[in-house]
Amino acid sequence: MSRGPDADIAQQPAAQHRGAGARTQAELSVLIVDDDPLICKLLSLQLNGLGYSHCVSAHDGDQAMQALQFEPGFDLIICDLKMPGTDGIQFLRNAASRIPHVSVVLISSVESKILQSAASLAKAHHLNLLGTLDKPVKRAELKALIDRREWQVQHAPVRVDQEVSVADLRAALANGEIEPYFQPQVNVESGALVGAEALARWRQADAMVPPDVFIPLAQDNGLMIKLTECIMEGAVAALAEWKQQGLDITVSVNLSMESLSQLDFPEYTSALCQRYGLKPASLQIEITEAAAVHDAVHVLDVATRLRLQGFDLSIDDFGTGFSTLTQLREMPFNELKVDQSFVRMARLDHGSLSIVETNLDLARHLGMRSVAEGVETLEDWSLLRGLKCDVLQGYVVSAARPRDDFLHWAQDEYPRRLASGELPPP
Repeated sequence: MSRGPDADIAQQPAAQHRGAGARTQAELSVLIVDDDPLICKLLSLQLNGLGYSHCVSAHDGDQAMQALQFEPGFDLIICDLKMPGTDGIQFLRNAASRIPHVSVVLISSVESKILQSAASLAKAHHLNLLGTLDKPVKRAELKALIDRREWQVQHAPVRVDQEVSVADLRAALANGEIEPYFQPQVNVESGALVGAEALARWRQADAMVPPDVFIPLAQDNGLMIKLTECIMEGAVAALAEWKQQGLDITVSVNLSMESLSQLDFPEYTSALCQRYGLKPASLQIEITEAAAVHDAVHVLDVATRLRLQGFDLSIDDFGTGFSTLTQLREMPFNELKVDQSFVRMARLDHGSLSIVETNLDLARHLGMRSVAEGVETLEDWSLLRGLKCDVLQGYVVSAARPRDDFLHWAQDEYPRRLASGELPPP
């Protein structure tokens, strides 16, 4: 093992773990795990050139675990898969228990399907997988993945430290603390704003309760219908206000499995739009593929009646779990959303690129609008334009915004970015 190119980790004092958000780039700590000393040295030099001077190298999984004992606060692990002794898969399994959620980049010369299986396993261990790279590692591709981590740190919401209870959630729903934030959707070719997705957000004082905390709590305690209606009504109210202010776009709202099991849901949605003077076409209903196979008869009933009443239907997270071509044939979807897990990796991984390309071709042949989620860079945007995707959403345009902030952004800030030539990419 070595710190930087040559130093012995055993000769160095253990570093104190500091919050990543408060650390400069030079202070961040990187662990490189590869059985080839030359690869370790080259990666260290590449990282030094990118501003990361604190690099530790280990030549197999056992040495890497020793490194974690000396320095438990690594911010990034770059790990080979095929090594003698403890291989990369075994090391990541052990590392996940020591430093959960650490950022990881996988590198290997193994075939791409094995690399992608390892990537899926890393995510299953709740590691923050930034991406996979083939050997030899190219500096530009390494920088792209590390930039993703830097973006995540800069844009991470302040999380509440205390746990929330079911009673807290019920009170939040009753008091209007949970509301929709809106992430823009733009035309891939022109950059024109065409819509937004309503995402549930819960703000407590000056901090946010993450959706991955309160949504499972709602699912486990019979509160998903109430939560869905809360977001639905907030989205429709925002649409009506924006329309009066001259902003005429559509808004997408995700339906829970519980809402789809209510046979009178189409009547509820129609009545809601009528109350605010909106046409059904203003609202895009998103159904995840997992929900589409849950109680399929009820879902088909509700989905078909929603379409009869004029609402557009989108299949969300397509390709991530239970999707089949039968769903696209039998369900009345007219929009297909390509999941962000494929979109984010498409520029760096051939397998993900093939999945994105196939899904876009499928949508086009079925006469469906295509939407790519999780677009983070201008390079990703350019790739999607070449693949003839219709609409994109992601941080390259904007994070989700509160209702009033979204209106200001849509009518002032975003038009200035378009006029400046910054967007869309050339």
